[in-house]
Amino acid sequence: MQLIGKCSFRSCRHVIIALGLYLDVTLRIPSASSIRMWTCKYGYYEYHKEKDEQITWAIIADESVSIGQERLLLILGVNLNEWNFDRALCSSDVEVLGLEIATSWTSITISQKISQLKEKHNISYSLSDEGNNLQGAWKMQNMLTINDCTHLWAKSLERVYQDDTDFINFMQSVASLRKRWILSKSSHLLPAAIRVKSGFHQVFEYITWSESIKIVWDKLSEQEQKELQFIQQNQLFLQGLSTIKQLVERLNNIFKIKGLSWQTIQESLNLLGENLPDLAQVEQFKKLVVGFLTHHKAKIEANKTYLCCSDIIESTFGRYKQTIAKNNKNITELVLALAGLGKKFTPPQIKKAIEDVKIKDIQRWKKENTTR
Repeated sequence: MQLIGKCSFRSCRHVIIALGLYLDVTLRIPSASSIRMWTCKYGYYEYHKEKDEQITWAIIADESVSIGQERLLLILGVNLNEWNFDRALCSSDVEVLGLEIATSWTSITISQKISQLKEKHNISYSLSDEGNNLQGAWKMQNMLTINDCTHLWAKSLERVYQDDTDFINFMQSVASLRKRWILSKSSHLLPAAIRVKSGFHQVFEYITWSESIKIVWDKLSEQEQKELQFIQQNQLFLQGLSTIKQLVERLNNIFKIKGLSWQTIQESLNLLGENLPDLAQVEQFKKLVVGFLTHHKAKIEANKTYLCCSDIIESTFGRYKQTIAKNNKNITELVLALAGLGKKFTPPQIKKAIEDVKIKDIQRWKKENTTR
């Protein structure tokens, strides 16, 4: 219920109570703290379980935003012996190879953790965003690194639009509208809020919103139409951003499923060569993507396919902060639960994990690995 159903520990307890009443079964009801400990035990069991030495891994690494004074370095592994590049990654496709907690992460400290992993695992290449500390660590390890395509789209958008007057004015108009309408009867017409730090990752939400407003335009009141007039006045700007949005969706269908290879690079170059609206922003975005593809084609082997999307690690971080350890002010031993995500639960396996892993094992791991 906790790892699959995303229930809180207290909610798990209440569900068991409700089931007992409904089924007229007398149960010993576990406390929320017991369920929490079982979750930690199962995560510990999965995290420390011996991995086959014959497996060749691709690792996906990133550090979380600060949780209190701490940052989590998460390293996921994808078994390349079994991966077929026929769909996007999900949590059941990855193993947690590294859970490291510190107040800060430098290239040197990340490199040290990667060295320790390489002693136990056969690592083929790494996948990450372009964070300076991560890129520095890969250079120290002399490791082939593939840059995440999702971060590339966002960074390219930022380079194209960060100083664009139309973009700045449009975003300011949306922000002003939110302030005026947030508690009004027109609040249902507002777009979803975009996190400041993720602005260029989520900017396409505004394209979807603008298109939906145009569909219902004739049903809006005169005052609402007046307030939303800036959408009609920015059609050329929105056309360019909409074109880029469609490009990104098509590129995602290539790279997130088929991976990065000479073949998918050529397929993407053919896509970028199609007849698209002659707009400066579209051409600039295409140029940045071509640069990414050219750079990576020069460093990958012609007959191999590589992972190039790290969305799975972002969703894992989100799962930890939003459901597993919601409202926690620092990183605790509960982070071990990440190793249990996506696993195929069976009664014998769960029984073995809970019986084999002792509370003292969790306490020792907490003392050795957390800062509190």
